Amino acid sequence: MTKKEQAADQTAGTEAEAPVEAPGLELQDLALVLNLVNVSIKRGTFERAELRGVLDVTDKLDAFLQFQAQAQATAKEQDQANTSKEGEQ
Repeated sequence: MTKKEQAADQTAGTEAEAPVEAPGLELQDLALVLNLVNVSIKRGTFERAELRGVLDVTDKLDAFLQFQAQAQATAKEQDQANTSKEGEQ
């Protein structure tokens, strides 16, 4: 057995043992993408023909982020209200 084959066998064994995790994507990551696109627009990265599609996507992303921020704020308020009710009892 050659060194390459041995290395391949060792790598295959290691890969089989390690659990596969889905890559994480957080709202902060999406906000960063939106900021990067906005900076790119300001710097003239996109041509006029491309800009409408880019703006459509950024508008959707911005609306999604605002909705999620509002949902998180509401959930936090409800959690605080539930916590204070439990403390009173």
